[in-house]
Amino acid sequence: MMNIFHQKGLVGFIGLGLMILISTLIFSNNITKSASEFQFRSYRDGSEALVLGKIFADLENISTNQANLGFIEKDKITKNANVLANYMRIDYPNSLIPVDINDLNWSHGFGISAPIFLLARAEIAKLGYAENELKTGQKVHFSNGETRTITKIEVKNSFIQVYYSGAKIDFAQLKFPSQIKILDASNYVFDEYKSQYGLQGIFFSWFYKHFYFFSTVYSLQFLCAALTAIVLVLLCREYGFVFGKAFGVIFLISVLESPWIVSIARNLYWVPFLWFFPSLITMRIYRKSPDSKKSVLYILFLTAIFLKSLTGYEYLSSIVLFSLAIFFVDPFYPIPKYDVKVTIKIISVLFVLSILGFGLALLFHGSIRSDSIVNGVKNIFQSEAIKYTQLSKVVGNISLGMDMTLWDVLKKYIVHWESPVILRLNNPFVFVTLIIFTCLSILLQYLISDRFRHRDFALVVFMALPPLSWLILMKGHSVIHTHLNYVLWNFGFLPTIIFVIWRGLWLLITKYQKVFS
Repeated sequence: MMNIFHQKGLVGFIGLGLMILISTLIFSNNITKSASEFQFRSYRDGSEALVLGKIFADLENISTNQANLGFIEKDKITKNANVLANYMRIDYPNSLIPVDINDLNWSHGFGISAPIFLLARAEIAKLGYAENELKTGQKVHFSNGETRTITKIEVKNSFIQVYYSGAKIDFAQLKFPSQIKILDASNYVFDEYKSQYGLQGIFFSWFYKHFYFFSTVYSLQFLCAALTAIVLVLLCREYGFVFGKAFGVIFLISVLESPWIVSIARNLYWVPFLWFFPSLITMRIYRKSPDSKKSVLYILFLTAIFLKSLTGYEYLSSIVLFSLAIFFVDPFYPIPKYDVKVTIKIISVLFVLSILGFGLALLFHGSIRSDSIVNGVKNIFQSEAIKYTQLSKVVGNISLGMDMTLWDVLKKYIVHWESPVILRLNNPFVFVTLIIFTCLSILLQYLISDRFRHRDFALVVFMALPPLSWLILMKGHSVIHTHLNYVLWNFGFLPTIIFVIWRGLWLLITKYQKVFS
């Protein structure tokens, strides 16, 4: 794998293509079982339903009031598991797919002895139909050409039992999986979500409407997984050029084996390829000759931060610091690539571009929040930007998660892991153990005066800043979203400590061989 990263010509191109393909399949289908079935499945719902709401609203010409994200429900807004019905509606517009159950009472979800069919009910982390998906009196059309009227609906545990008029349908005449068409118009309600601009809603809705290949939720998720795979594989390649092939390989394995990255890589709301895209650009900037012009790459970096901000402000501090990490580390190399003054200048330019990209996105966001951009930005600041920080107390907003001390928050994310860290190592203390071994490796490097000791120490410190910045600055968010924020350790820190541990072991083995040879 190490050689594939840096092969040139056709061999290198094919090698990268294979790694991208394998990574895409892991991200889209969890083929390596890096994440548990529940964790992989549960990342399809919740926030992702906001994107599907926009897609369905555009499909049905439902007004969104300038919002690019939102929940779609029938008749009334509940904000419960009913919002997950959009997965089925996107895949099968205006149709129903009975649950495929076969036993003494059911044949492919159709009653054997009564005029009834069975639908899966949407629940937490389980896709299905809304409790009010159908009403009595509605007409439905079966695949054998018959039309019937709904006479009764019963919600029982995980299922919705739908009774229809007349004699039971002869299911031997039906095509399976059988689509049942809803003939009567439904009253859909759009619950707008304007906590961000929602570029991902526009993006995926456009693909859904204009390309037949992307006419299902899975195909859209596959697209997102592929984009994430492309960015991560190319980023690993860049790291291999700068920190050595071993680091590139370790980084790739760490993201492919991370249950958090694998679970979220295909998510239409989080669009994680935009988390890592700025770092890919800064790595290209770093590898350019110090005397070469970097204007195009700077513009691309500005665009990357702008696009990320348009899809949500979550993890923005982590994303920016992660992208700058290479320039923080460079002065600690035995022979730095850049003069310190040049490094400071580049960091300053990138930081200013980050603020500019964020600011431009804020103006776009403000345009959909109120009657004017100024009022919209003011509204964003008052209701969104500070609700997870200490400033919420100052302005009198609801203080979310502020009752928990910072130390307790950090303990939660360092000592009390609730999922495997990597390679299915499922113990709360695995992460702490890795940190301890990292410290021992750094100590060893200083004891033997290894030439890369300063670089490795700086690498650990500056790769720790991205996750810590969000956990500390947005403490309230970190308290509430523990089901999400462990992914932050994959913003460089986890692969870094594994790499430093590997370096320590390699140095030990090398020294041992020299002593006894």
